[in-house]
Amino acid sequence: MTMPNLSYTIEFSGSCMGNLIEAGEWLEARPGDDVIVFDLVSVLLTGFTGPWAQFVNALSDEGMAGLVKIALGQYAVEGETVFLFGQLNPPTVVPIPASVITSIDKIDFFDKPEGAELEALKLLIPFAGTGLHERKAA
Repeated sequence: MTMPNLSYTIEFSGSCMGNLIEAGEWLEARPGDDVIVFDLVSVLLTGFTGPWAQFVNALSDEGMAGLVKIALGQYAVEGETVFLFGQLNPPTVVPIPASVITSIDKIDFFDKPEGAELEALKLLIPFAGTGLHERKAA
């Protein structure tokens, strides 16, 4: 018997989504739901070495961190999958290797960006839908 994936709530902190999501807003994440380009997602990071270690340690002393980002795509570098996420404030593409991701869960969120957030989202369009293919590390 397969157990259903239970949703969970997270409290949003920060300003990386501009005015689209206010700090302190509670969001519902749904593990197991299909994630597509431009979905809002919860990204749980753990097990750090390399470039993400300092970032996570700055956010948490428990060795894990949760982020809310926009799903953009994925690609491979020397055999490792790297997921691309975006944020709106400032408009930024965030590459995160699969080896430090514990889960990527879709967030139920139905507000539409407008104003500055819509303009920021438009800047992320060239990075959206990146497929899985091999790229050489620089």
